[in-house]
Amino acid sequence: MSCTLTTFISPHFIETMPDRTFRDALSSYYKDMQIYARSLEPNAQEANDLVQETIYKAIRYQEKFNTTMSLRGWLFTILKNTKINAFRRKRRSDTLIACEETLSYAKLFYSASKNEGERNCVIADIQNSISALNPEYGIAISYFLKGYKYHEISSMLNIPIGTVKFRIHMARGILKQQLSVYQLH
Repeated sequence: MSCTLTTFISPHFIETMPDRTFRDALSSYYKDMQIYARSLEPNAQEANDLVQETIYKAIRYQEKFNTTMSLRGWLFTILKNTKINAFRRKRRSDTLIACEETLSYAKLFYSASKNEGERNCVIADIQNSISALNPEYGIAISYFLKGYKYHEISSMLNIPIGTVKFRIHMARGILKQQLSVYQLH
């Protein structure tokens, strides 16, 4: 199956792109992006998604492309960064589970699921412990547990990223200590 730029992006959208030269250049690197994506992602569908997202970002941020740069290098950088960000998102979701494990919630889920009332008490204890934290720590850990990245929390709270990391670290330690009754030994 031969794929072209119009396979993933609407032909009408591509035709209405103001810079025909840029559109043609994107098309000329399409096959190279597919090969590079496959080297980063063995799953063919995921690799095609990477290429599609790269093309979308290249079109969206076309004005940021400097003609003194290599378009191929710029596209490959976008593709690589897209893959890295997807990996980090996945790792973040895995980290949230690991974080819950340090609080013993994930470990207790199996045993607590047999008793809905007990499970609700565990969840209530976790929520109460978070709300009892110093507000600086509580807000930071709440955002973190919702899946926000350090830099996102930093900009939302308008504080340095190091402060965010410190507050989350402190909140974890306090919560671990407060919820130690739930730790499995």
